[in-house]
Amino acid sequence: MSAMDKNYVRDRIRGAREILQRLAGAREGVEALEFAIILPVLLLFLLGCIEFGRLFWTQSELQFAAEAAARCITVTCSAKITGTGSDTYAAENIYGIPVPSGTVFSVTSPSPASGNQETVCYTFQFLIPTLFPFSNTPAASCPKSYSAPSLGLTLSATGCHQA
Repeated sequence: MSAMDKNYVRDRIRGAREILQRLAGAREGVEALEFAIILPVLLLFLLGCIEFGRLFWTQSELQFAAEAAARCITVTCSAKITGTGSDTYAAENIYGIPVPSGTVFSVTSPSPASGNQETVCYTFQFLIPTLFPFSNTPAASCPKSYSAPSLGLTLSATGCHQA
């Protein structure tokens, strides 16, 4: 190798070393890089907060509807209490939640002393089901007519009212 070729190679290596040293010391764009790393975690946390907020709100609404239906049974209102779908009294008392046709409302009256009982079984669907892969098993209090889909989460609420 000639002296000229050696000087050329040495200059190229020196130039590459200077570029790497300058890049290692540069601080421009660090915030953007940190934000790009943190953003997926932040969005997942935010989506989780929203989803579990919806979950607890839905459970609260189901509990209110079951208690209202149990009271309706006790005071012998003329509404349709049992059955499936949105035409039952309990479904009409669930505010802000669409009641799918698979939602089951059941009434049991164990004995006159203990009062009437209304049970609601509802399938909660997450906005992004693959992020929350729960195995869906219905609660023991759900009636036999309730069939739980594979995705989602079965929520059940029971309301009692003294006769």
